[in-house]
Amino acid sequence: EAAYAEFREYMDKSPAERMRDVILREMGLTEEQLEALPPEQREAVEKEIAARISERLLLQAERELEAASRRIELAVRGVTVPPGEEVPLPPL
Repeated sequence: EAAYAEFREYMDKSPAERMRDVILREMGLTEEQLEALPPEQREAVEKEIAARISERLLLQAERELEAASRRIELAVRGVTVPPGEEVPLPPL
């Protein structure tokens, strides 16, 4: 039952909140530890979290744009890729 409650709590979070949780874990912090920091230090950590979230969202958007561009390129050549299927990307 506790596991289910934890799962529900996780699923109720927005993607940004989940990303924040991951970043906090990467930084070795919990929300409680963050709240206990002095205001200046907390502000610095919050800015770092916001920067990392922005960076990850930008990277995700770039990947989605690259995949969409590749789908268009393939469609022009007459090759269709079903929605949800991985788009083959050219080698780097």
